[in-house]
Amino acid sequence: MTRGEIFHVGKSRAERLAKAIRNAPRTADSFRGGDKIVLRETPRTLGDAIKHLPILSEDFSPDMPDPAPAPLPAWDAMK
Repeated sequence: MTRGEIFHVGKSRAERLAKAIRNAPRTADSFRGGDKIVLRETPRTLGDAIKHLPILSEDFSPDMPDPAPAPLPAWDAMK
């Protein structure tokens, strides 16, 4: 594991990356993963984005009921 340095620039915080990972891409996604802050290269294509989607939970079912919405009233009835 490499360590970086967190510093303040105005009202923002930034991290100086260690030399070992300094050639990282210019854009990255950052998010919290539990007690960690994760910095991940931004996907460049739709395929890359799909590969990085989180895995769905076990209770997710693609066969979930999806009822049709209720019909809207006619314009004449809205007077």
